[in-house]
Order: sequence, then structure tokens, then C-alpha cells
Amino acid sequence: MLNPVSRRTDLLDRIVGHLYFQAQKARDRREHELWSITLRLVGIARQGYEPTLDQAAYLVVGRSFEGWRRGTAERLQLMASELTHLIPDYDPTMEPASRKRRPEAFSGNLYEMPEPAQSPQQKPVHRVPEETIRDDASA
Repeated sequence: MLNPVSRRTDLLDRIVGHLYFQAQKARDRREHELWSITLRLVGIARQGYEPTLDQAAYLVVGRSFEGWRRGTAERLQLMASELTHLIPDYDPTMEPASRKRRPEAFSGNLYEMPEPAQSPQQKPVHRVPEETIRDDASA
């Protein structure tokens, strides 16, 4: 039977692996930093110390957790205001339901290119019969 310390360590190892995977899948900087702070928090606990959110935030982003939250909110607000000024019709309150550019059901080309017509001045392409190629290769 496993002792409680090794069972705790095994559980924390699995949690660390999951958090690391989630941090790698993060879609933006805020998500990545939040997963990284959480990962660091669990890492401190795994080392046997009593972790605090501020300790983990200082190790990851260099400031307290509350300072990180304020800075992130300011950064997101600044980005939204920049987009409002750059794109005249942009309304930050109207975020799309999905971030995908095309729906899943669409699988065709956007525009089918017509076959180019041969001009009368172009010489026709002469193709060598495949049998001739095969005969040359076996010789």
C-alpha cells in the first residue's frame, strides 16, 4: 500500500501534467499566464511549502496576483480601444460566437478557377505514352 506522502506526490504530478498541457493550449496571453500561475502554485505545494497566490504570481509575472489582474484588465481595455480606433466599424461588445473563420460544414474552395483557354499561338503539349516510358525504364 502506498504511503500518504507518495500518494499525494503522485496526485500532484498528475495535476502538474494536466496544468502544463492546458498552459500550452492557451489561446491568448491572459490564459497562458493564468494557467502558469496555477501551475506554479501547485509546484510550490508539491515542494512541501504552504503556497499563496501572490507567491506564485510573483514567480511567474513578477507582481502580486491583484496587480496582475489590474494590469491584464488595463491591457485588454487598451487593446479594445486600439481596435476601435483602427477599425471604424469594430464594436467590442459584438464578439463573434466562434473565432473560426469558416464554418465546419464548408469544405469547398471559395472560388473555382476556370481552366485556362489555349490561345491559337500556343503549341499543344505533346505527351509521351506511358508504355514508352515503362519500356525505357526496364531496359
